[in-house]
Order: sequence, then structure tokens, then C-alpha cells
Amino acid sequence: MNRRTRPTRRPRRGMARRTTSELPDLGRWIRQIREHHGLIRSEAAGRIQVSEDLIKKIELGTHPASPTVLEQIITGYELDKSQARHTRELAEPPTPLPSIEELRARPVACEHHTTLRRLDERGWVGAYLDPLWNVVYANERFRAELPDLADYDNNLSQWFFHPGSTTPTAEPCVVHWDAAAAYMVASLRVKFGIYRHSARARDLHETLSAAAPFRQLWTGSTEVAYGHKTVHPMQVRDPDTGEECTIRIHLGVGAEGPPDLRFCFVYPDPCEGPRSI
Repeated sequence: MNRRTRPTRRPRRGMARRTTSELPDLGRWIRQIREHHGLIRSEAAGRIQVSEDLIKKIELGTHPASPTVLEQIITGYELDKSQARHTRELAEPPTPLPSIEELRARPVACEHHTTLRRLDERGWVGAYLDPLWNVVYANERFRAELPDLADYDNNLSQWFFHPGSTTPTAEPCVVHWDAAAAYMVASLRVKFGIYRHSARARDLHETLSAAAPFRQLWTGSTEVAYGHKTVHPMQVRDPDTGEECTIRIHLGVGAEGPPDLRFCFVYPDPCEGPRSI
């Protein structure tokens, strides 16, 4: 997982933060960053050296941000590397999102199935995911670990936040659930921005917004995450025995792989010795 954003000061009294969950575009994102800093537009204008009127127009989407202004916003608001990347991506046209069927029909499907079988042989959990956390392919070990995933449209983010259901899913299994939830939302913020004109992205965002934890993180945080680094282990718990162990997650695309299909595999932390995931 990439670096998280550092805390910023709370909004002052009389400056209520918006609680409506919306798909990101450049204007909404810049407005959210400003409000997260607790700034009114006149204060933001002095900070980023852009006129108050231009800030308003950019936030409302009635005027584009030039490359120069974009960099002033990034510098003035002290955005971290991931936030800056997200900001620049939102200034670009949205990317079309291929369907699950299109991803499965690609010629490399056989290679992916072979890779997953090899992970099964090692007892490791593996899957290929689309940008919105939909499972495109998964090995047997993955399905065994998450038998109820089909109840959530085979989407890991829906399973994680289980909108419309009070039955826990990830909560009994993930020791630091709050941190994992923050990462999940931070990673979705990136993908919802890139694919913001996709009907599937809008539908998923609307579905997840019915879950209060997702909605609170979406509107109350400006964290952004790209990928998941194996140097950041995760503690998990066996819900039946209560036994805890540490796992490592690899999530990303290959150097020559398409950006719309991510390879994910999970394995026990080598520092703990052989254990079941």
C-alpha cells in the first residue's frame, strides 16, 4: 500500500463538510481537499496562488485547470505523491472500463488459469481482479476462503462492506479492520476516478454508499492508495478458533500487463513459519 496522507486540521465551525457520497471528478476532488484543510475559497486562493473565482469555477466544473494551475494546487495543498497522481489522472479524460466477459475472453486466459493452479499446489490464495475489485478468475483456495463471495456479486469491496446486510464478513477475519477499510476506500477512490464515466463504476459506488463505514470514509478522508506492497503485512484471525497469523498480499499489474486486470495472491508471512492462511 502506498503512503497514507497525513492528518490535517479539522474544519472550523460553520464550515460543514459535505456528507453526500459522489464519484470523483477533478472539481469535486479539489473541493474535498480544500474542505479537508478547513479552508474557505478566499483562504485557499492565497495558499495556492490562484484567484478565488477560478477556484470556484474549477470546483464547479465550469472551467478546466491548466497544467500550471494544477501543479499550483498540488503544491499549495501539499498533496502527497499518491494524491498528486490522482489529481493529474482526474485532469485527464476518463478511461473505458471493460466488462468482466471481455477480460475473460482475452487470449491470456489460459496462462492465468495455469498460474492459479500453481498457487493451489502451494496452498496459496490467488485471483485476478478487475479495477473495481470484481473477481475475474480465482483459484480453488480463494473460493474456499471466501465461500460467501457470490452473495456479493463476486466483488470483494461489496463483501468487505456488505451494504444492506448486518451480517459480518471481513470483520471477524481481519484484525485491524479499520485500517483495511481505509485502504479499500483509498484504492477505490483511484479507480472510481479513472473509470468515472463507467455505468458499472457508478452502480458499485451507489451500492457501497449504502454502507455507513464506506460512506464515512469516502466523505471524511482524502487518502489515496495505488497497489498493495508486500512489505505491509496484514494480521488475520481464524473466526472459528480465534488464532491469529500474519499474511502478505501482493496486488498489482505486471510490467507489461494491462492496467485493467490485477494479479493478487496471498501467502503466510515467512517470518512466522508455515501456517494456514
